[in-house]
Amino acid sequence: MSGADPRVPTHWDGARLVDGPTSRNASPWGRILGVVILLLGFDLALGMIPSKDEREQSGQAFTAEPNPATGAELRRTLEAATTAASEGRSLLLIGDSVLAGDVLAADRPHDWQRHRVIDYMQRELAGHADASLHQIALDGLLPVDALHLVAELDRIDPAGRVELVLEINLRYFSAQYAEQRECTRDVLCKLGTAAFDAGGRPLLRSWQGLVTAAAGTGDWLRERVPVHRRRPRLELERLDALSGLAVVRGADGSDEAIDQTPSDASELDELDELDGEAELEGRARVREHYRSAALRSTHEQLRALDQLLEHLDAHDRPATLFVTPLEDRFAEATMGESTLGRRYTALARKVNDHEDPKLQLVDLDHPLFVDAHFIDHVHLWPDGARLLAINLLHELNLPLAQRPFEAMMIHPEGHDRSLVHRVSTGYNEGGAWQAELRKPEGVAVSADGTRVVVADTQNHVLRELRGNMQFVETIAGRPREPDQIDGWARVDAHLVEPREPELRGDEVWFIDGEQREQVRVLDDDWVRTVRWSGPSCASYLRLRARAGGIWMLCGDGRLLLLDVDHHRARAVSEVSMSPLVAFDVGPTAAYLGDADGRLWQRELVNADTPESLELGTWDLVFRNVGEDLLPNGHRVGFPYHYDELRLAKIVDLRFIERYGGLLIADEFPLENPSESLEKRWTERVHLRYFDLDAARVLPWLKPLTHGDGHVLYNESVDQYASYWHLGSMAIAQDDASMIWVERQRSRIVRIADGLLGVAKTGNHHTKAVTVPILMTIASVGPKVAAQLRPDRYLDRRYEPLARRGPYVALLLGSSLSSMSDRYSNYSLGRRLEQELQRELGYRDGVRLDLFQVSWGAASFGENVNNFANWMGTSVPPDVVFIEAQDFGGSYVRDTKTPGEVNAAFAKLQRFAERYDTLVVFYDLSSIESNRRDGMRSTDSGTRRLLDKAEQLGFVVLDPGDRLLPQLLTHSPWGNQPFDDNQHHGSTWAVDITAHTLSGMVGPLLRDFFADRVPAREREVDPAVFDANEGTRRPLRLALEELELDGVELPDVSITHVQTNYVNRQLQVYVDTAGLDDAMKQASWDRVAAAVIVMVLQDDLYADLAESLSLELVEFSNYDEYGNGVLSSANSVWARKFDGGSLRNFMRKHAR
Repeated sequence: MSGADPRVPTHWDGARLVDGPTSRNASPWGRILGVVILLLGFDLALGMIPSKDEREQSGQAFTAEPNPATGAELRRTLEAATTAASEGRSLLLIGDSVLAGDVLAADRPHDWQRHRVIDYMQRELAGHADASLHQIALDGLLPVDALHLVAELDRIDPAGRVELVLEINLRYFSAQYAEQRECTRDVLCKLGTAAFDAGGRPLLRSWQGLVTAAAGTGDWLRERVPVHRRRPRLELERLDALSGLAVVRGADGSDEAIDQTPSDASELDELDELDGEAELEGRARVREHYRSAALRSTHEQLRALDQLLEHLDAHDRPATLFVTPLEDRFAEATMGESTLGRRYTALARKVNDHEDPKLQLVDLDHPLFVDAHFIDHVHLWPDGARLLAINLLHELNLPLAQRPFEAMMIHPEGHDRSLVHRVSTGYNEGGAWQAELRKPEGVAVSADGTRVVVADTQNHVLRELRGNMQFVETIAGRPREPDQIDGWARVDAHLVEPREPELRGDEVWFIDGEQREQVRVLDDDWVRTVRWSGPSCASYLRLRARAGGIWMLCGDGRLLLLDVDHHRARAVSEVSMSPLVAFDVGPTAAYLGDADGRLWQRELVNADTPESLELGTWDLVFRNVGEDLLPNGHRVGFPYHYDELRLAKIVDLRFIERYGGLLIADEFPLENPSESLEKRWTERVHLRYFDLDAARVLPWLKPLTHGDGHVLYNESVDQYASYWHLGSMAIAQDDASMIWVERQRSRIVRIADGLLGVAKTGNHHTKAVTVPILMTIASVGPKVAAQLRPDRYLDRRYEPLARRGPYVALLLGSSLSSMSDRYSNYSLGRRLEQELQRELGYRDGVRLDLFQVSWGAASFGENVNNFANWMGTSVPPDVVFIEAQDFGGSYVRDTKTPGEVNAAFAKLQRFAERYDTLVVFYDLSSIESNRRDGMRSTDSGTRRLLDKAEQLGFVVLDPGDRLLPQLLTHSPWGNQPFDDNQHHGSTWAVDITAHTLSGMVGPLLRDFFADRVPAREREVDPAVFDANEGTRRPLRLALEELELDGVELPDVSITHVQTNYVNRQLQVYVDTAGLDDAMKQASWDRVAAAVIVMVLQDDLYADLAESLSLELVEFSNYDEYGNGVLSSANSVWARKFDGGSLRNFMRKHAR
């Protein structure tokens, strides 16, 4: 052993001790154990890295995604959304960094997760909303990622119950991502694909089960395998590391660089220089992504978006895609308005081509997002995130917790809408605030109103709005490149001043050429010039796609009919005595307007086929012999007889199917023509509805708060100014809404049924106005409401967002509710409807339509009579508002005695009960201001009447105390100068009062409409009610048969008697503590008789109540705060009476 090398180990080998290495291998289990110990140690070390929650709590900023990142977390989010769909609406938001919101982490490390868009959506969502919100938002997410998420959602929720909300950013279509097929994160590519075969078809249900099990097993392992389970702690990817999402925080890419304190001035300058370079580099990189964005068919992200839309369509899954707001300075510097509009429109075309009403693209890149809302080019500060959240909730038709300010809303609440609104003209595509037109001439709309086509004449193209009507698309022609070339609509085809489009199915027919010499058609994305045999026109004025084919009006006055299938045309009407300038064709007749303003009707004969169709004789409908274009004066106005009104120049004529009459656009001439005035004075088109059955002329209008705003006199040019500017119109026949396209501005509006608008007006004729104003629209409203009943079509009205109802309100009042002294018919009723529509629309998804009846100095009795008259002829209301006021004591002039008051209340109650109508009194005494400022207390007579209304259970609103503080900023409440009869409120008083009343009654209406079936859906013949109401017997009849004079009954104090009036039953409760010992020892029946006599001496109850319940109660033990009052109550006597039983009881005990 002495010669052994000390560096060589000595060990046992069997039974011998030997020097040198061992001859056997080390144990493999030992190695395995060593690796396991090493992994566990490394796993524990990784566990010491703070998680994102721990970093947030410790005050350290972090940039890891605040949304699910692992496969298990992503699936749990999808599964949670699917589970929630069984209980109500479930919406899944999928998005990029705008939704992720972690850009805020550097500035708000402690609470940034409270200021993401989804956080504000949760807070701004109404508490009663039957909806849940879920989100998967990952920085740098692309459509290829979203496609896998949607595929996985399709596997988990094959029924398509979860609604999808997808953020869309133009960065997705940057050149950098044009060839990227792989997901931005491996975990995303592992989703969804296993649920489909190579052809994209879902696997069989049995295989789906295996896929689900495999996915679950993988998730279980990934969450538990050492080291791998710590992976999210290491994934600290920064936004500025993601292409196109640069957010400059420091020169070295770290937040700490910003927080470092420089040692001297030179270091500070160096850091500033580095920061400036980093910012410039970051902005340049981002701008290049947006600048290079292109929606080409070969772009992988666009392909992914197409596949995603196909998945959504195939699974019938509702989906809202929304474009994120961009900072205006960035967008203008990077792309310019024209490029931005084109790209948004290209996205809209992708979505709209699916023609699926459940798929929509929403434009949220709106000017209301000002630069101060942005952290950088796209990410939002908390104020901007909240603004985006509120608008997104509204576009998703989710109820808001609070009514927002109108200035906060991209699309304000309401059924009428401005589809395009630019003061300027030119050419641009995009949304309502981006698109521009240049002197369009003609518009067409489908019968259901889902497609609008505009002839953008001076841009030489056809434009289209469809789907949710939020984007203007060019569908034919090359902008500003006039020529007559057939071919592919948006590639080869060229147009020359297209005009007068007309829809025939999916085809768009239109007039083309500088001399209007061609008829062309856009069909299946191809433009062709139409050729046929037979007569043609040197110049075409109008087209109509109606019975038999295409009707064509020639410049020389002939009317041709083209048989489209056989390519043959023939003249159905030769030149008339005066050249025709407009026409339309109804189901049974053709209607024609000539250059002299006359209207003709010719019956359709043998209309079964185009070859046999002929026109009957010329029947003169309207001679146009009136003296004035707009007869006016005190109590002169609509409706006009045919011979009372004259037309100046018929510029369009449309047959209205639901009413069977004609809507005429009449262009008033310039009294003092000049080239300058011709261009500037464009508000001179007046709409006239010709009621062919009643031979009268009615207005066609949108009900405005300023009820005389439809026509005003402009003294400087001696003209009648109209609400409508020079332009073109079309009617969506299914709902009678009108599309109006202005010629001198880029403006397109959609207005609901104009006769419904007339029916809702409550305008008032008066001489007592400071400024002379035409009052041609006054008493016509109730006539139209009763005779034409436009309310029958409320269910068919166009609504951009679905609304419950519609419910109907009726407002009955005096001129205080319909006018202001300076501006005549400035209506509180109209403004109240607007306020209530916003209050109930934003928060409850309820539509309320308010009709109004005005009566000069209307008393309570007259209001009740007007209610009764309305119930016999018009739509039954769900709510009736009744004005109260104290002008000269006139409100109670016909209800001076108790009997008159009771009779009026009994009549009101009787008609309200027909449809369980809610009756609301509103006191306008504070707005009335006769030769003085307003805001005075209510007259005692009016106050007593309102007290009785409250006793009967009617709602009474007194806004005076709430309005008085407004005098600090809105004084005077009345109108200067205070002159005789100048007692109506100022315009601002009307606005503020309506807003206040809406706030007071809104919560009540919200509860009232909760489960209510609208009264109009339950309407029956009034005669049915009249027959039943004659059998009712109020308690007064029972009392009149009794002799109660001289009867001595116990004296019960009224302070211990409580009454309640509900549904014609008078409920009476008596606290026996108020009875003295003598009365308690007497018969309870005698006490009850005394109470009955006492409460029914108030004739109000005797005239209205038909039954009475009476209960005598004693209380044994409750403290001064009322605790224990219910448990200690003991009923000692109780009975219910109708008229007969009450009479018998009183005969027995009241003697």
